[in-house]
Order: sequence, then structure tokens, then C-alpha cells
Amino acid sequence: FKEPAPEMLQIHPTTGQIRLKDGARFDYETAHEINFVVLVTTLDSSSRPHEQHVRIKLTDINDELPEFVNKPQPFLATVSTNAAPGTSVYQLMAQDADDDSLVKYELDSGGEDRFEVDAENGVVRTKGNQPFHLGKEYEIGVSARDTRADSLQKSPTHSLKIYVGQRDPQFFKTQYVASVPETARENT
Repeated sequence: FKEPAPEMLQIHPTTGQIRLKDGARFDYETAHEINFVVLVTTLDSSSRPHEQHVRIKLTDINDELPEFVNKPQPFLATVSTNAAPGTSVYQLMAQDADDDSLVKYELDSGGEDRFEVDAENGVVRTKGNQPFHLGKEYEIGVSARDTRADSLQKSPTHSLKIYVGQRDPQFFKTQYVASVPETARENT
């Protein structure tokens, strides 16, 4: 190899066969192709080395799990006591790094049969005609699944806590920092 050589590859000095090093693997999500230069010389070293440009194009395989992008975790939502059936209470959002993925959403557990998840768009809705009781908190388990994968590719189950009534404000970080000039006036 002409420097810099790809760290994951090795080349046989006499046959020129290029191989992955033991334990190395390609990752399409990190790099779609690998470009490098090989120096080719004769066995007797009588001629100048020839540079051969090599490009390896990777093909994406569906190998990544969907991941939720919702924050904070556990997911938090509220519902009113008189919410009608079909009322939207939360929007699940997940991404899959694979190009050919199709993410669908699932209700894995909980909710006392009071909630449903739209598999296509991730909207969590109320169901049933019974009123919700103020102060009660429901907890449901939700997940995202890649339906185009050859094998089961499903996110871990995440908790969505749905409180009946008003919930305290939610913060995504444990600390927030702001700068205020010492000359700031009142109510600035």
C-alpha cells in the first residue's frame, strides 16, 4: 500500500491479494467506499513501482436497529380526563441508519388497553369510551421495528409514561447555562 493505507485491509506481498484483517469489518454507514493506492513492483525490483488506484464500493445490507430520537427518556405525555377515543397523546419517532429500512411502531406492553400505537406513523392514541381518572399514570412499552430486514431488527422496548392531567415541565438536560451581562436591566 502507498501511505496512508486502509487500517482494516492487508495485502499479500507476492500475490497482491487484498483481504480484510482478522476481526475487521466494513461498515456502509461509516463509509460507502474505500479508496487507496497500491504500489506494484517486479520481484527483482528492476523497474520503478507502478501506482494502481483501487476503489472498493460497499453495498449496504440491512443490519442496523431502529433507534428512537424522542427525548427525554422515559418518554412523557399527558392526557385529559375527558379525552375522546382516537385522541393523539404522543408522537413516536425512530430512525434506522440503513438506506432500505422501513420503520414501524409497536405497542409491546401496558396501558390497560386504553392506548394504541399507529404502526405506520408512530402516533399514540387513546382508545375506549371510559373516562380517564385525574392523577393516574399509565405506562406503556413501545418499540420500533425495521420491517424490511431479513431478520428481526427491533429496538429495545422504551417506556412511555402517560399522566392524566397536567405534568410538570420536562427538561432534556440536567444542566442549562446562560450568560447575562452585569449591566443587564431588570426584566431583560
